Amino acid sequence: MRILALDATHGTFSVALIEDRALIAEMTMRLPRQVSTQLVPTIELLLNKVGWSLESLTLIATSHGPGSYTGLRLAVTTAKALAYGLDVPLVGISSLKLLAQAVPPLPIDAYLVPLIDARGERAYGAVYRWALEGQSWFLRTIIDERVQTIDAWLKTLQTLLNGSDMPLDTDDHLDDHLPMVVLIGDPSVPYKDIWRAQLGEKAHWIEGVYAPLRAAHLAQLAIEAWQDGAVADAFFVPLYVQKSAPEKNLEQS
Repeated sequence: MRILALDATHGTFSVALIEDRALIAEMTMRLPRQVSTQLVPTIELLLNKVGWSLESLTLIATSHGPGSYTGLRLAVTTAKALAYGLDVPLVGISSLKLLAQAVPPLPIDAYLVPLIDARGERAYGAVYRWALEGQSWFLRTIIDERVQTIDAWLKTLQTLLNGSDMPLDTDDHLDDHLPMVVLIGDPSVPYKDIWRAQLGEKAHWIEGVYAPLRAAHLAQLAIEAWQDGAVADAFFVPLYVQKSAPEKNLEQS
């Protein structure tokens, strides 16, 4: 299986080529103003470098947000056009889950909490954990992605860490409560001092160059989604946890 993976959700754009779960080539750049002019040429460059033709691709994967409106629309539109033109499956993956996927299973089991700034003292986020099933690790959702205030996120995470009962957006039930949370975020996520002060030693940060949104990390998630039949159709659109300003204005007009 040859996979073309694309991401342009949050200030970076990333392109990767994967064959049978092995990374063949990848390019990731933080050039938000050049996404519109460089994404397609980057795809062409990598294909030429490894000697692949577009027709040899068997799956297209892209992150569907939340993230930069312009970059997100461009990556999804490009992925849809390629999948339709080549008549190959298209899979969309949450950019939050993509952030969590970048953190491998740790020696100490932990909640993985990817965060993306939503402005106005809010953050997009979700909660995941690694689960060992047989001889393979899989990333499982504990709390579905959503946008909340910083205070609401702190209460959510404190509840998890304290072992209190709370409704979880998953069919899996936790047998115990994990000892810490790993917060994964872009450096632009604000209020880090508040996170640290409220969560204390149970919270650890991974950010900056250690937590980029990389197209290569789409591969495993895309293969799992494809095997589960979660293939996008012609009406696939970016997933916005919160409606954009133009959508709100349209509803109010």
